[in-house]
Amino acid sequence: MVMNAAMRKFSTARVIFTGAAGQIGSKLLTRAQQTYGLENVLATDLKEPSSGWDKNTRFQQLDVLDNNRVEELFAEYKPTIIYHLASTLSAPSELNPKLALKLNIQGLHHILEQARIHNAQFFAASSIASFGASTPKIPGNLEIQRPSTIYGITKVHLELIGEYYNLKHGVDFRSLRIPIVTSEGAPGGGSAAFTVTMFYDLLKTGKTVIPVTPETKMPLIYLDDLIDAVSQFMQAPNSRLTARSYTMASCGVSVGDYVNEVLRWLPGEVEYKPDYRDPIVKSWPDGTDGSVAERDWGHRLKFDTKKMVKTMFERLTNKK
Repeated sequence: MVMNAAMRKFSTARVIFTGAAGQIGSKLLTRAQQTYGLENVLATDLKEPSSGWDKNTRFQQLDVLDNNRVEELFAEYKPTIIYHLASTLSAPSELNPKLALKLNIQGLHHILEQARIHNAQFFAASSIASFGASTPKIPGNLEIQRPSTIYGITKVHLELIGEYYNLKHGVDFRSLRIPIVTSEGAPGGGSAAFTVTMFYDLLKTGKTVIPVTPETKMPLIYLDDLIDAVSQFMQAPNSRLTARSYTMASCGVSVGDYVNEVLRWLPGEVEYKPDYRDPIVKSWPDGTDGSVAERDWGHRLKFDTKKMVKTMFERLTNKK
């Protein structure tokens, strides 16, 4: 049997994840293990291994700010593919901007330099938070990026330094501007985590508090769609890419309409109580235009708002 180039890439891949224990990292890790084999994927994080991972998952504890340890681990493992997901999220970044600058920029530099040294393909998560008030409310791929949050500022830096490493050093840098991610998994600490926490609240107590005004519009993506998109993006031929960072497709919906859709499945008491997260979400786009990603590497969504809410409800209630 003759092995083609794609099969050789999969069989010889050595994959490293940073931030593997997060909401996105855990799902991407599982997909990578299925694609490249358990023995070819190394998970790293500051946290202990997730209980949801395969029991044979290869794991090393790693602080991406400890560059000596980073250099040592990467020299030992010699990765061909890197998924860099170690980052503070939007809300914690505003509460601790110094940590956000260190982790999201210095940590990124440490790992991106390893991609250069080992000539590894590199994926990093950007965000729709890289846009700001002066961006069109439905941004496409090449729009003005003037974020008003420290998290968004670090994501603009990520995109630009990645482009520099691609132009200067030939690093196969790839990044997606990820919309608000929702799923039935345990919620993270993002500014729009209420899209997940309200399910848990309503199931447990019949009540929930929404920290954003109901008229605020937001771009949503279901985690299953995101994992499919990242996998498809990373496997796309370099020759087809016209950008290093892409705006993804999303479901544009108001907070109130999303909450009402959840209440169709889980009736309960909702209180809108805007806090510091409200202006953060308001500074983001109302939706996104993923047409360039669709043209270049076939990106499309399978879940609209109704389907994602229904799926989340069914999966959560089946767990009970």
